[in-house]
Amino acid sequence: MILKLNNITTNAGGNYTVVISNAGGSVTSSIVTLTVAVPPNVQSFWQTNGVFNFTWVSVSNLSYQVQYTTNLASPNWTNLLASPITATNGVLSASDSIADVQRFYRVVLLP
Repeated sequence: MILKLNNITTNAGGNYTVVISNAGGSVTSSIVTLTVAVPPNVQSFWQTNGVFNFTWVSVSNLSYQVQYTTNLASPNWTNLLASPITATNGVLSASDSIADVQRFYRVVLLP
């Protein structure tokens, strides 16, 4: 089950008691761990010797995929990396050789 919480901060993770009840009056209660997964936050972009580089804030043990498209009017996103990157610390990075065409990038947090 997924519970979406709005306006939560990244320091809200931890153990919480969750109580679930239904229309029949049945109640279930247990201790669960809350993990806060923030969307990728790109920190910096730079170009060096024909290579476009960028870094983004990540959450350890979560996986990310970098994608690009050449047209935002009807985007067809392509994976830049052969496989997703699993974070081991708070910052990840990727690079792309700059082609002769315009590219738009996004970093996707995978489920």
